[in-house]
Amino acid sequence: MKHFDGSESRTRWRAGDKHINVVIVDDDSEDFLITKELLSDVEPGLYETLWVSDFFSAVTEIKKQEADVYLIDFNLGEKTGLDLLKELRSFNFSRPMILLTGLSDRDIDLAAMEEGAADFLKKNQLSAEILERSIRYSLKGADDLARIKGAEKSKVEKEVAEAANLAKSRFLAHMSHEIRTPLTAMLGFTELASDLSHSSDEKAQFLEIIKSSGEHLLRIINDILDLSKVEDGNFEIESSEFNVREIMSDVMALLDQAAKIKGLKISLKVDENLPNKIRSDSRLIRQILLNMVGNAVKFTTRGEITIGIESNLPTASFTISISDTGLGIKPDDQAKLFQPFSQLTGSSRHFGGTGLGLDLSRKLARLLEGDILLAQSTLGAGSTFHLNLPFQPLSGSVDSDRKTAISSARQSSANLKILVADDSADNQLLIKYFLKGTGIEATFADNGAEAVSKAYTEEFDAILMDIQTPIMDGYEATSLLRKNGYLKPIIALTAHTFKEEQEKALLRGFTDFVSKPISRERLIQALREIRSPLAEQNSTEGHHDSAN
Repeated sequence: MKHFDGSESRTRWRAGDKHINVVIVDDDSEDFLITKELLSDVEPGLYETLWVSDFFSAVTEIKKQEADVYLIDFNLGEKTGLDLLKELRSFNFSRPMILLTGLSDRDIDLAAMEEGAADFLKKNQLSAEILERSIRYSLKGADDLARIKGAEKSKVEKEVAEAANLAKSRFLAHMSHEIRTPLTAMLGFTELASDLSHSSDEKAQFLEIIKSSGEHLLRIINDILDLSKVEDGNFEIESSEFNVREIMSDVMALLDQAAKIKGLKISLKVDENLPNKIRSDSRLIRQILLNMVGNAVKFTTRGEITIGIESNLPTASFTISISDTGLGIKPDDQAKLFQPFSQLTGSSRHFGGTGLGLDLSRKLARLLEGDILLAQSTLGAGSTFHLNLPFQPLSGSVDSDRKTAISSARQSSANLKILVADDSADNQLLIKYFLKGTGIEATFADNGAEAVSKAYTEEFDAILMDIQTPIMDGYEATSLLRKNGYLKPIIALTAHTFKEEQEKALLRGFTDFVSKPISRERLIQALREIRSPLAEQNSTEGHHDSAN
């Protein structure tokens, strides 16, 4: 006889045996022996029994679900078999349990079934045949239920997989359309611009369309990457000091041309109590505002967009309200606003767009512990959205020391000599024209190995190093230069926008990075800032070390 009271050690079920393993929960040893004897009468050696004599030991044992069936006596001292059944309901218990009692009470019978018992047997009517039949039916019922649950699970998994495939197909089809649209404009107007029969004014118009389409394509790619990072939990908050008024002014300036083309006016009203300087993630806030104000301009055909910034100083937060006089949103469509890859009824055909903007904006706002809400919308009259964000108030002007340093650096940018390592002839030509007229002289290398060789034999103020180059990549080239004492600034030129890639570049010896596609303004700023006092010091040390 095996007995377990919660403290004594015991032999576990034999691995791979073909017995039916039965746990008998009964506080009376004589009743246990009677039940065990009945099981032996069914077929000698068929049933392997384990006796558990108290409620708490039974809970521990039954949670393991190692037996095939459990026979539970109604009377367990201070507790009852019903108490045990209730306790086990919260543990997703799946093995069959049979309640045994000496009472003739229909209410107990029904209560046992409601609590998950597979059967209810009266001890005074118990026989080997009745006990064996109950166990057999209980085991078959458990097997049937497991098969049903397995089939249901497979069905649900299949439906989820099919839904995921359908969503992926729709997403790819939608993204294909959204990506091909600006690409069509870019390729088409590039072909037109190369046609000598067009006038200078026409070519200028073509180039503006090419630029605008390229920027639109870049926004689509960035939105997809950002949404992926948010949903993977890899999006990191970068807190910095900034001025909300300046960011809002920048956003308005970026969207001003699009608004003017449609005859729209954008106005801004700022609460005078809003601090000049706050701390939060300025990049995310700028992106959220570009999406929200851009949407207002996009869906408004006449009238104006009104932006208000209100400070909520007691809670250290602020609310940016964006109101338009656009189409308004149907009540049925309002539920779709913050769903990814969805547009309002008919809007994708008329206005275009990926449907990522508001969903991504809300996710970014919530990363900042804020939110975006639709405050009100009236069909034909327009909508108002609220962006609520917390902040850390600070004093003083925004980044004044940094701006002074940058200004000083720009004043001394003439006669810079840089080495550019990039295997793309197109990129080399683009950088050459970007630097034309800036006083920055560029020498080019087609790979990392050539860049290392030229860095040792010629004098440069800085190196612009592409990460992915043949023969020797940018990481390897930079590591080799740093290992050999090269102290000049090395700026990474990379198509990777993920923060971890940028951190990797800095850890491998780069002093800064410029992301592709290359922005002329960002490139020149990065090169000019190497004239900061620290860079000048490193430059001097680098010349000295090279000479030695």
